[in-house]
Amino acid sequence: MRIGIIGGGAIGLLLASLLSRSGQHPILFVRSKEQKNQINKNGILYLPDQTTFKVQAEQINDLNQMDIYIVCVKQHDIRSINYKLKDFNGAVIYLQNGMGHIDLLSELKTEHTIILGTCEHGAKRKNQRTVIHTGRGKINLALYSGKQTLLMDYKKTLSNEAFPIEVAPDWEAMLVNKLLINMVINPITALFQVKNGDLLTNPHLHTLAKLVCKEACTALKVNEQKHWERIVHIIEQTKENDSSMKEDISYNRKSEIEAILGYVLNKISLESSVIHFLYLSIKALEEQKE
Repeated sequence: MRIGIIGGGAIGLLLASLLSRSGQHPILFVRSKEQKNQINKNGILYLPDQTTFKVQAEQINDLNQMDIYIVCVKQHDIRSINYKLKDFNGAVIYLQNGMGHIDLLSELKTEHTIILGTCEHGAKRKNQRTVIHTGRGKINLALYSGKQTLLMDYKKTLSNEAFPIEVAPDWEAMLVNKLLINMVINPITALFQVKNGDLLTNPHLHTLAKLVCKEACTALKVNEQKHWERIVHIIEQTKENDSSMKEDISYNRKSEIEAILGYVLNKISLESSVIHFLYLSIKALEEQKE
């Protein structure tokens, strides 16, 4: 199976490593020529195991036909990737935070099999060829359009101990589960520049996190208590981790605030909204760093 991973960030590097360990031979499509050359020359260094995986890297501008594409870029880059994929055949798996990218899926041809996914692995990119696997998890996939039989074939072919995949029956419920985690953890840790665990140990941040959860669950019409318990469990598991949005703000990168909070902002009253306050705060931080 010809597998193309699009995006050379933490998740792209991690998936290329895990699939290589599983015996697959993915091609990693990256933006910069420098990253491409480093990976082709030295491979991907996977930490903490200190294992080097020989992975073929190409530039995204040279995207070519694959059986399956795994799109790991951030949501604000989806439109440019869809433009490159629109004339290709093959299934497309989207692994993005948030739900704002759903509106962009119509840009692909109707014959594409489109699969939505969430990634429960923790990963941090140390440099252009090095990824740190900070937390083991699984990939959740659900069919958005196309053939369910293809999705089940991909699971059978790709899923194993090194690369576990679980198929979810409902793509919307799957994405909402991940969205709520990101909504609570990402903006608060980014704004206050704290570890995930501080949302439980600092009483003020703990209260703020519960307020965000309450607003979001009300807007999405889901059970607050069930989701809060799940979010607490995730925070406990990742207490020493830095959220992706915290790192984006720290390194002056554009964050995924639109993708993570924007979807719910359209469903709530902005007046006296904690979510709206967090959204404006992160946008202000981004503008200060430009």
